[in-house]
Amino acid sequence: MKSALWAILLVAVVVVAGGVALLYSNSGNPGSTTVTAPQFPGYPAVATDSDSAIGVDLSLALNSTVISPGQGQDLQTVVEVLNILPRVNNVSVANDFPVRPLQAKCLPGDYTPIVIQMYSGRYDSGNITDASPLPYILSCPAVSSGSMVAEYYYLFQPDSANATLYGRDYVGNLSNTGQMSLRLVDQISIHQFSSGFPNGAFPAGTYTLMVEDWWGQMVILHFQVV
Repeated sequence: MKSALWAILLVAVVVVAGGVALLYSNSGNPGSTTVTAPQFPGYPAVATDSDSAIGVDLSLALNSTVISPGQGQDLQTVVEVLNILPRVNNVSVANDFPVRPLQAKCLPGDYTPIVIQMYSGRYDSGNITDASPLPYILSCPAVSSGSMVAEYYYLFQPDSANATLYGRDYVGNLSNTGQMSLRLVDQISIHQFSSGFPNGAFPAGTYTLMVEDWWGQMVILHFQVV
């Protein structure tokens, strides 16, 4: 019975400061709690997974849930990894993606702690592991002696999405990325995921966008192609 209860996905919509905020809980992760998503002006669809054990929120925001790619439309998105603690937060790199990524992250090249996948159909945390993500083209940079190829931990600034990743480079020296923002705006284009369709045209229907991070957090939103 307890395992069945953990599998429940809690979703609610509330009005916050004149806008809509989505409450999202990935209850498969006992460290997660249901929280009100941060405000994303102009993004009516928002999902947030919050893990109090590490003090980090993962959020996904969409500007629309209905688009027409054939008319040149695309989703506008924000993906954010946010330190919710009022102090510097040292979070070790893990490998606890809830869903096995279709492709490995670029290393070197992709120093974010997230993976983004899209699915044709409507899925949630209870059945997304049974679904097949849409293929996409991943082009990674060549490795050089200064490339970071071992990742150790992120050092987040207080109450911030700004963080520095520390690790080692290709020849074994300690290295870091310098401070970078993990508030990623319009880093996703649905056209990246169109190669599996004839002529790259999305069929009308429901699609699922899923973002997960190193630490087992996952957020899911849906949109319609018309």
